[in-house]
Amino acid sequence: MKLSRLAGVAALLTPLLAFANEANLVLPKLDSQLFMGVNGRAYVEKNYGWDVIISKYERMFTRLRGGSGSAAATTTAHSRRAIAS
Repeated sequence: MKLSRLAGVAALLTPLLAFANEANLVLPKLDSQLFMGVNGRAYVEKNYGWDVIISKYERMFTRLRGGSGSAAATTTAHSRRAIAS
């Protein structure tokens, strides 16, 4: 029983220790931190900015409503008002 518990603990700790080891390689390097931070922010702004999210919702609503042009215009107006308030 004790041996199986030790094996279970080792199985849980191994990935954590591997992550900690990699983090120790990256974290002390300020250049790497800045590079990852700048690139991470750029990725989020590009893929998750409000304009991108609104566009995705507009496309979804247009598909759900059968591709009607008036539905897309209505959705756009409502989306922009909701974000502005």
